Amino acid sequence: MSQGQPATERSTNKASPISPSPTKPSPPSPANNYQAAEATKAVTRAGKSMAYLEPKASNALKLNESNYMTWSNSVMSYLVARGYWKYVSGRNKKPTKKFDANGNQTEESIEEEEDWLEMDQKAWYDIKTFCEPADSAFYKLESAKELWDRLKETKMPTGTTFYLSQIRLLTNYRQGPKETAEQVLNALRKIQADIQVMTPDTPIYDNLLREIFLGALQEEPYGPMVFRIQNESVESSILNTLQLLKEKEMEEVTNKKIKNATANAMNAAQAQA
Repeated sequence: MSQGQPATERSTNKASPISPSPTKPSPPSPANNYQAAEATKAVTRAGKSMAYLEPKASNALKLNESNYMTWSNSVMSYLVARGYWKYVSGRNKKPTKKFDANGNQTEESIEEEEDWLEMDQKAWYDIKTFCEPADSAFYKLESAKELWDRLKETKMPTGTTFYLSQIRLLTNYRQGPKETAEQVLNALRKIQADIQVMTPDTPIYDNLLREIFLGALQEEPYGPMVFRIQNESVESSILNTLQLLKEKEMEEVTNKKIKNATANAMNAAQAQA
């Protein structure tokens, strides 16, 4: 028996690291949950702040007494590209406050309101940046839509001068370097609407707007597609025309990706040779 005892001890020693049964982790305390939630919110807000870039407006078109229509279309396109136009147009309205059973505004409602105010003030700041510094005293802290509407009311020309400036703006509009076909059409639609406000009995109809739209597009890559559309036996609607152009844009993006992938593969093969 004495000779078997050491074997038992060795067996016990081998089993000892595994022998304790696993214990269930204790659930996180409410304080830890709260801290984690607050940390997540802080990271999210920091990310949003880092994502915002101040507009480089030092050489951009600044609003004055005679260029409102050109200025407003330029700034609208800029705000659309930045993702802020929905706050200026009023499409993305300030969220309605929600309250719990005790009459306190809910945490979710507070966060929604703070997020909206943050984005709205970025849009407000962008608009103000495209105005002359001398006008700074004219602006008060308000929503982006309030600022935009007030500028429209005080700066937009009226009468024959306005009408002629709108016609020139419409017919001379040209696609920008990074402007999509849809953004071009949206800008032209706005001018069309402004003209209709002035002359409701003689609007710019869609068949004419379609021709202006096609003429505003860049030759590359739209040229062949525009030629084909203009020579159709049955004229397509302006929305169908836009759809064809968007498909062309998607085709160009796909071709570019294939071209880049092919070039990268060839470069890699040459590097290994």
